[in-house]
Order: sequence, then structure tokens, then C-alpha cells
Amino acid sequence: MFHPLRERRPAYYLFNTENVLPKAVFATTLGTSSFQRRNQCDQTQFLLDMFHVTKGGSTHLVNGEKTNLFSKCDLCTKYTEERAKGGRDKKSIEDLRAKYDKHLEHVQKERGVYYNHRHKARNNPNKYLTIIIDGMDQSKTNVPFVCQRTKSTQNLWRLQSHITGVLIHTDSSWGKQVLAFVDLYQYPHDSNLTINILIRTLNELEKPLPPVLYLQLDNCFRENKNKFVMAFCALLVKFKFFSKVRINFLPVGHTHEDVDQFFSRISEGLRKNGAETFYELQSVITKSFTPNPKAILVEHLLDVKNWMIPHIQEIHGHTEPHCFRFTQSHCGENIVMHYRQWSGQAWIPETGIQILTSIPINNLQFCEPSFEKLDLPRLQQDLPKWRDWLKPHSNIEWQEFFSIELPRLSHFNQNEQSLSIQDILICRPLDPNMVQTEHTEANLLLFEMFEAEESQPHVSS
Repeated sequence: MFHPLRERRPAYYLFNTENVLPKAVFATTLGTSSFQRRNQCDQTQFLLDMFHVTKGGSTHLVNGEKTNLFSKCDLCTKYTEERAKGGRDKKSIEDLRAKYDKHLEHVQKERGVYYNHRHKARNNPNKYLTIIIDGMDQSKTNVPFVCQRTKSTQNLWRLQSHITGVLIHTDSSWGKQVLAFVDLYQYPHDSNLTINILIRTLNELEKPLPPVLYLQLDNCFRENKNKFVMAFCALLVKFKFFSKVRINFLPVGHTHEDVDQFFSRISEGLRKNGAETFYELQSVITKSFTPNPKAILVEHLLDVKNWMIPHIQEIHGHTEPHCFRFTQSHCGENIVMHYRQWSGQAWIPETGIQILTSIPINNLQFCEPSFEKLDLPRLQQDLPKWRDWLKPHSNIEWQEFFSIELPRLSHFNQNEQSLSIQDILICRPLDPNMVQTEHTEANLLLFEMFEAEESQPHVSS
């Protein structure tokens, strides 16, 4: 018997209290299939008119399942598509379901590792520090942001901005400290930005640094999962800011965590209150979340990448593992990197990989800002068209932005004084006498994807 929904329980999905269709089943598909095959159904007659289903004299509105704009996991998406197709034997479906359940269990286990690190930092801040860093979706924070768009303003140019959120898990009353780094795309969003944000985050800490740092990052290789971020973590151990640094990445498509809740509150604050100027945007950020975030404007960026390039060992295959650890070698002279595909597996290789060939001793230079991406001439041209829709003080703030703030952000002097690593990291390193502690921590393609997830990658130098 034909049915476009999951087998055995069609009535539940059509006539449950929420009337929500399962994933990968669309109202248009349901309507066409039901109309063509309704005479073949013995017990349930379908009549869809503008996506309403009638049964027993009552009318039910059928809604599609709510979706979000986050990127989806390949395995979850493929599994959903395969289950929606139907037509497979019971044994194949059960095997596929078992693999999928194992995948979800694995994802939950990896999330649990982050939750454990978060718990350790909150309950034992003298030993552990846990930080999660992620970027907010683009275009959501462009200003002027008015609550009600009109025909005359919807195509006007806006000032582009980007927010990088940071949660520092501490033993404070709220359990965390929240930072929001705001930039105007004057610098590339690469490992330089991530490292500079990490430096500024460590400098925001009021207490001495504990011996262990846990970093939770997104899987983006351009910003996070690259040799520059890894080499900088090794330098933090070499300069004795930490005795151990660990970086963890959640499975692709399952990387959205508590920092994304912060972003959703910013979006909600903008939707309710709007932000007519860049200064109002920063105000919305500071009032959007509990505890109140600190909005930090990215004014200057240190060129850490070029500073480290001559001292980094070339590595390959480092985009595959999801866990990295940086510690001193057994002899105590070198800093070595260990990795593993997932938490709970053994760290490999046994002797570690020496990612630093030497230690940079020269000073760091600043990156030169570029505002070409903002198209400032077009923004200045469209601002007068915004005038009728902005408050009087907002027009004044825009004048101040172009006359004061923008020239200050654009300032770059090639001969400006460079800085040493001790100058930029003003946080107090750990006590050298502190003891280091270690903690143990059906479709063929789809089946191959499940198997590949469990395999151990190889990283080499």
C-alpha cells in the first residue's frame, strides 16, 4: 500500500496535534502523491486543498517541519533522503537505522566532551580554562538595521560588520564570561583573526592562567583548523603560558553550541529594537545576553601568520582529525602535537609531531587594513536616502563615524613600533612549579560514509 510518509504510522504524522510533516517530505510532494494514489489506500482517504487534510469531517493544516539555515551533516541529510524514498527491505532499513543511531550516539559523545571541559573549567578554574570561539552568520548585523523594511530602503547599501563570539567558562555566578569581537571586514577572516581574538581573550582574564587550556573551535580550515593556529597553541606551551593546550572540533554539521545561543539573542535584539548606527549595534550586543557581553571593536591586527611561517614544520592531513593536544616532549626541550580522530581514542603518534622547527624571536608587525569590501562610497551615497527613516541623533552618529571612527580604523603606519610576544600577551603565565596533570579522556555510499567516520586519519610532517 502506498504512503508517502514513514511506513506503518501514516496517521500519526498527518493527524498528530502539531500536524508536522517528517523531514524530507514536502507538502507539495504529499499533495501530488496523495491525489494520484488516494484510491489505492484502503483505510485513509487523502484530499489536499491548499495543503489542508480532511478526515472524518475535520480539517487539519499540514505544516512542514521547521528548518534552520545552519549547514547540515552529510550523514544525517543522506539518511533522511534515503528514509524518505522508502521501498527497501526491512533488514536493510534496520541496518541503516542502527548505523544512524550509532552516528547520533557518537555526536552526543563528542558534545559531552565539550560539556565536560566546560564543567571542569567552572568547578576547578585553577587547573582548567575552557574557551569556545565562533563567528556569527554574515549580513545579520549590517547597519542601518531597521525593524520594518520598506520598499525605498530594502535595496539601500548598509555598513557590513561581523561578530565573533567568545564564551569563557569560569567559576563566576553565571558560569561564563561573554565577549563579542566586532570587525568591519577590514582584515581577512583567516587564522590571523582567530589568533588575535584568542590573544585578546586571554588578556581579558583577570586571574592567572591555569595550566590547561581547552579550545573549542569550528571546523573551518581557513580560520581555525590550520597549521598557524596549531603552531600558536604550541607557542603558548613553549612560552609557559600553559602546560597543555587541547583543541577540539565537533563533527561537521553538528558544530552549533552554546555560543550560537548568544548569536540568536543578538538577532532577536536587532529584530525588536533595530540598530540605526554602528554604535547602536554595539549597544544591542551588550544588552542582548546574560551575563552582559563586552563588545570589543577589532581596531588593529597583528600579522602572526608571517611572523610564524619560517618556524613552522609543514604538515599534511591535519584537516581530518578532530582532537589535538600540545605538550612538552618527554625530554622537555620540544613542544609536540598529538592527534586523534575522536575523543576516547589513543593519542597518536606516540612520540608526537614537532610542529615548530624553531622559536620566533623577532617582533610582530601589524596587518594593513583595507575597506574595499565595504564599498564606502556607495554607503555615503545612500546614507542621505536613509535620512527620513533614521532618528536625528543617528544622522549625527553617522557623520561622526565617517569623520572620526573610520579614519582611526584606517590608520596604518608601516614604520609603527612592532611588538614582542611578551608585549601582546600581558596575561600572567602559570607558575613554573605547578605540576602538569594529564586526564584520560539502504545505500552503499551511506554505509561507506558511516565507516569512514570511524576510521583513524594520518597526519605527517
